[in-house]
Amino acid sequence: MYEDAFSEPALRPSPEEVLSHVYFASLLRHLTEEQQEVVLLRFVGGLSHREIAEVIESNPDAVKMKVYRAVQRLREILRNEGINNLGSAQVGRRERE
Repeated sequence: MYEDAFSEPALRPSPEEVLSHVYFASLLRHLTEEQQEVVLLRFVGGLSHREIAEVIESNPDAVKMKVYRAVQRLREILRNEGINNLGSAQVGRRERE
């Protein structure tokens, strides 16, 4: 019984995944605390605008705008760093939910 739990190797992130997470964290530092919170809840936590509104005690329309502005700020930061393709199709689709 206990052997099964240890028979498979532990899942570890690849070096690329680690770098990606570190870079994402460095980008988030450019956002306000509120923007960081809604971005993490939306894109990492997968919460809907309605669910985020409940967490931060706001309304879904206000949350939608907060997420939009945070994403716009991240795009601006990336453009300033010379990165022009944020994958807007994926981000835009998630924003509309």
